[in-house]
Amino acid sequence: NRLSSVGFITPQQGWIAGSLDGVLWTVDGGKTWIRQSGKGWTDRAVFTSPLSGWSVNGGADSLGGILMHTEDGGRTWTRQPVDSRATLHFVSFITPQSGWVGGDGGAMLHTDDGGKTWQEQKTGADTLFNSAFFVTPQTGWAVGTNGVIVHTQDGGRNWKKQNSGADLWLTSVAFTD
Repeated sequence: NRLSSVGFITPQQGWIAGSLDGVLWTVDGGKTWIRQSGKGWTDRAVFTSPLSGWSVNGGADSLGGILMHTEDGGRTWTRQPVDSRATLHFVSFITPQSGWVGGDGGAMLHTDDGGKTWQEQKTGADTLFNSAFFVTPQTGWAVGTNGVIVHTQDGGRNWKKQNSGADLWLTSVAFTD
């Protein structure tokens, strides 16, 4: 079993997700965990409120990568339409309205309407994106295979490659200041 993401929206309430375990939820700061739906199809999950969350499966089917959404805290999930055949490996939201999903082949998609619609963004990188982190709705970074780092200062309309100096599989990016 592999758990691949963790996120808390308060010191007490949070979720963890993994490809075999699905989504687990805590309301006591992680002392106990309750299994929710998603076993077998979820890989990464992020919540923008106690009820609203997003998940990708890190695997593709005949229709492309899977993006799922919940409006009941993870009890039930609904597949969201995404105009991409890419395998999706991450989901990231900076606000409840502004988020990104990305994956293989340099795929990067953005929503500015809370996930109702998703627009493709050109990164100029042919990589498998594993993670993105935004410090504002305009400024963010995404990382992927072969040491690829891309940076935007305009919400993803334009991405610029940055040199990591390494040929590594970069799996996560985050900033604290």
